[in-house]
Amino acid sequence: MKLTLLFLLFCAVGSLICYLDGKLGYSYRFFDTLEILGGGLLIIGFIGLMCCIAIIITAHIGEDAQMEQNQIEYQALLDKTKFVHSEHEDMSEVMVINDVAQWNKKVVSAHRWANNEWTSWFYSKKVVNRLKPIKLELGGSK
Repeated sequence: MKLTLLFLLFCAVGSLICYLDGKLGYSYRFFDTLEILGGGLLIIGFIGLMCCIAIIITAHIGEDAQMEQNQIEYQALLDKTKFVHSEHEDMSEVMVINDVAQWNKKVVSAHRWANNEWTSWFYSKKVVNRLKPIKLELGGSK
């Protein structure tokens, strides 16, 4: 959220500097410096704001599809953990542990960034709140 507002502030300050620079005219001795500063802030702010808006839109457009995909991945990992502790020897416990660790890392990261005041608009709370970590019991009986 704050990142988007920061880029919006850059646009506003850059526009204000460019406007004031135009009002002061060519007789002002820092004309080139103000022109470069205002134009630079305006360009950085505009590009950053457009990127932020694109990220926000893509994060919120496919919420239902993303939730469904996450649920399928979560259920597949739960099924894998059940198979590891059963009689099936074809499933490597190390691979399942690695997959579960990657999932849990993804869940923790999504929750952290969604709750961060700088980046909260880049994540859909609806999607992130449905993510659950997987508790893996090691050394289960076969």
